Amino acid sequence: MDVITAFLNGTLEEEVYIELLEGYEKVGWIVQLLRSLYGLKQSPQRWYSELNTFLILMGFVRSLANEALYMRKDI
Repeated sequence: MDVITAFLNGTLEEEVYIELLEGYEKVGWIVQLLRSLYGLKQSPQRWYSELNTFLILMGFVRSLANEALYMRKDI
């Protein structure tokens, strides 16, 4: 997983629209985001959801004592 661009990897579940700013070809247009961006309130939660899914698919189990800790018996 690419951690450098972590917040850009989350897929949004809700509809989010933004207005294009100066510097884009179609200034003032409203566009729908398909992926999260830095600064969105949903970005950290969407990144955690993507990471959690990935780790579970890799065979890790989340600790009951600490939700930020993932374990695998063979490691």
